[in-house]
Amino acid sequence: MASSIPSSFLTYFLGTAGPLLVLPIIEAHRNGRNRLLAYPLIWGLLSQTVSIGVTSTVYCLAFLLFDGAAKGHKNSLHLITQADAEAIVFGITAGAVIPTAAMVVLKDPYITAIWQPYPVYIYAAYFLHLQFRPASRYSQSGFRTIQALFIGCFIISSSVHISIVWPMINDYDTLRAFFLPSVSGLEHSTDLTLQLFDLWKWDFTVSFLSVAVASLWFASNLTQLMAIIAWYIGAIPTIGFGAAVTGVTIWRGNVLRDGTD
Repeated sequence: MASSIPSSFLTYFLGTAGPLLVLPIIEAHRNGRNRLLAYPLIWGLLSQTVSIGVTSTVYCLAFLLFDGAAKGHKNSLHLITQADAEAIVFGITAGAVIPTAAMVVLKDPYITAIWQPYPVYIYAAYFLHLQFRPASRYSQSGFRTIQALFIGCFIISSSVHISIVWPMINDYDTLRAFFLPSVSGLEHSTDLTLQLFDLWKWDFTVSFLSVAVASLWFASNLTQLMAIIAWYIGAIPTIGFGAAVTGVTIWRGNVLRDGTD
């Protein structure tokens, strides 16, 4: 975090990783989801131990195998209660956004250590919020709140991409060094900072590719599939992986709510 380029990439990764965090939490609240997808806390803790790249790949595989992408879950997002929706937003803000911002800004090893179990903080804040605003009293649809959460993720992810990537858009070598991990592997004598930087780049690439590929199953016909692919081709370079994936998720939520194809 003391080196400029790895630190910038870490800021970029964390600033665009909203959908990697939000999607498992939302899917856990959908009607008809498999029990394997019902515990985002476990998936979050796994991402902190075996890496988010490995965890995202396994999660996306489970998501597809157990019909997480099925169009049959009509209105499932619409049925998330307002209490749950507010608790999700509060949990993510208090448990993830604030600790992550503190870690990136302060660059303190103790803050970094405290940040590590952030999925536990999300769950604790979520549970605490429900004690004050329980689902039994606020049972109306939370669709608009969840939609606003996704729109917020889209704005943040695209803004981070534009502010960090656009200034180097004409420098191919800098972009390649910033995004592309080593395919052949680094020498053992390579500085530890650069080894961690390479690991972050692998995590970023594998996790977002996994989610993007899984999102292709949101399409219910060839036209929608081609539209999603075209969206990714244009959106990823322009507004980044995070915003591109979030855009598809917003579209999917509206399709499920309206019950249309």
